[in-house]
Amino acid sequence: WQSRGVVLGSNNLSSNGEGIRVDGSTNVTLSRNYVSSNTYNGVHFVGSSDSVTRENDITSNGDGPSVNGAGIRLDSSARILVYHNNLLGNAVQAVDDGGSGNLWDGGYPTGGNRWSDYSGQDLCSGPGQDVCPDPDGIGDVVYVVDPDTRDRYPLMGLYVPTNAPPTAAFDLFPSSGIVTTVFTADASASWDLEDAAEMLQVRWDW
Repeated sequence: WQSRGVVLGSNNLSSNGEGIRVDGSTNVTLSRNYVSSNTYNGVHFVGSSDSVTRENDITSNGDGPSVNGAGIRLDSSARILVYHNNLLGNAVQAVDDGGSGNLWDGGYPTGGNRWSDYSGQDLCSGPGQDVCPDPDGIGDVVYVVDPDTRDRYPLMGLYVPTNAPPTAAFDLFPSSGIVTTVFTADASASWDLEDAAEMLQVRWDW
């Protein structure tokens, strides 16, 4: 809520009212989360902007008592990029009241999202999906989220992310000194999407 520069990754968010709610925030990245069986929305952006939702499994959300639940819901939000997610069996796959202000794919050849209710074929390739016959793993027909929202490059199969490298972050104390100064290096702020911090190995090479 009202946050900036947040990364939420590799969490299991299941059987809640809402899986993830981002409210009044900017520069938020949701990545590699498993969001399942939440009674309202799986992922819900409200009044937020300049954020990314990618490489998440968003499954079987919105089956609760509310009629407004969805896998991903964007309300009054702008410049939200949504791609490489697997949206499977949600009551409503997605809702976006921002229209063209948000993007539901990463362009070509990056591609968009996997939608379990997509019925298109993959016979062609290219930015216009008009190089035929030449299947490329991307559907030839856009996926319609709503009348003014499209995933131009829906994926034909599940998106399986590659193993991302860890992010190294360290602090040095003190920040300056002379040849006899004893410095302390702290790498506890380092993180990785796939592995817990305590499983990472840190090596210093001066």
